Amino acid sequence: MLIEGGADTISRFIAARCLDRLHITVSPVMLGAGGPGIQLPPLERADQAHRMPVRVHMIEDDVLFDCDLSAQRVALGVPKKST
Repeated sequence: MLIEGGADTISRFIAARCLDRLHITVSPVMLGAGGPGIQLPPLERADQAHRMPVRVHMIEDDVLFDCDLSAQRVALGVPKKST
């Protein structure tokens, strides 16, 4: 499933750990004032930070970061098996 959204939508999916991949494109263009970027709950320690494998692709003058978040994803709506 592709989720395309603004900072608020993407922030919520990252915080809920519901993403397998995150693609971030950086373009060498300055647009001026804008809204805040991705916002996540604060961390108490640096070792709690999200770390993920990243592949970088050049697309003409743009840079695409392909972030693999699958290791931190949690399944939602999956019933637990009773033992």
